[in-house]
Amino acid sequence: MYPCASVSKVLTAVMFFKLVNDARVRSLDDKVVRYETSFSVKNPFNNLQITLRELAAHRSGLMREAPCYPIPEGSTNFCPNDYNTMLNRIKNLTLLRSPGSKPQYSNLGYGLLGRVLFHSFSSSGLNFDQWMKNELFFKLNMMNTTFAPSNSQKLKMPVGYLDGTYVNHIYDWGWLQPTGGMFSTVDDLSKLLIELMTNKANNRLLSTSLTEEFFKPDYIFPDSKTIIGTPWEMKQHDGYIIREKAGYIYGYNSYVAMVPEIRLGINMFCTDCQQKLGSSIPNYFTKILSVFKEEFARASAKNFTLPPDSKPFLGQYNSSIPTLKRIHIKEKPGHLTFAVNDYDLFFINSTGPLTFKISVNPAVDCMDAFTMGVENEVIFFDKPSTRNGKSPGFVMFGASVDGRTYFTREN
Repeated sequence: MYPCASVSKVLTAVMFFKLVNDARVRSLDDKVVRYETSFSVKNPFNNLQITLRELAAHRSGLMREAPCYPIPEGSTNFCPNDYNTMLNRIKNLTLLRSPGSKPQYSNLGYGLLGRVLFHSFSSSGLNFDQWMKNELFFKLNMMNTTFAPSNSQKLKMPVGYLDGTYVNHIYDWGWLQPTGGMFSTVDDLSKLLIELMTNKANNRLLSTSLTEEFFKPDYIFPDSKTIIGTPWEMKQHDGYIIREKAGYIYGYNSYVAMVPEIRLGINMFCTDCQQKLGSSIPNYFTKILSVFKEEFARASAKNFTLPPDSKPFLGQYNSSIPTLKRIHIKEKPGHLTFAVNDYDLFFINSTGPLTFKISVNPAVDCMDAFTMGVENEVIFFDKPSTRNGKSPGFVMFGASVDGRTYFTREN
């Protein structure tokens, strides 16, 4: 078992989405005051009220840290205050940004999200740890995950180091448990990742649509590289979006990364490894991702079928479409190409005596391939002429707005 620090936010966010999935929370975009009428904060910008999703995406405008001070000297509890005390203290805070605007990291926001949901939906007598275990951890068989480790569990935890110096405190996050107070294992976090990436139809933790929402970007910064989700920090690599979350607390580091589209994930814990987590460890994951992409490309490479005789179809064609004046069908090793204005835009695969299916050349820009919208379209050739053995033309249904274009062979 190991301190998770801010990786705890992933589980708090999963719990939030699960409550929506189970129709206990009406919407991701419900206002916080719907579930806690006593919540308020000073908003000098406008009359907008903070939503649950904004808390989960760091877009509430709340300050980074919670008003937990003063902490008794020698205490290992970051925030020993109760729920009502914290709500009263938050009322005296002023937002740093308008709700829903540019994200700004907030431990306070995640503490508030978890505590409001717990206060609204927990059974009487349970604490936050017991509620999370009953609602989430036990259902995923995460039996070694807790917000309240026992003394015997603490004694078994690895020793933390900070700059080579021994750190002997295991901290309780108190009211801030939802933001950083979880303890878990690599095995337990793997169970969570597997569940979130499942392709099973039934008995899912989250519906397919909510799972997709969970992994969606929520905000893209002006640099087009920095992407924030709920609660992910995201980056693009080799055509994929990596969802990451890292955690750190005085000698202990945690890290989780996922690419759910290909069901690839990693999680790890380490001590005194802040520098490695900032560079080498994420780089290892991107290298693994690149290897997976190469293997997927090999596995998904299309096998093209040539017709018994390609000669009737080869040659140059034209049409009445201004942008498709010059079509050239050529034979290359293993496939036929469909060149548009001298560029090999498509490959065509024989599917019948006179029919071919279009496949966009992988070298084509992804946006161009998307907007053309002709992948897997079938083209229909005329019967070859008895005079010269060549097809006089072919029909394509996705080349023009009217839905049908005839391409005539050039003499």
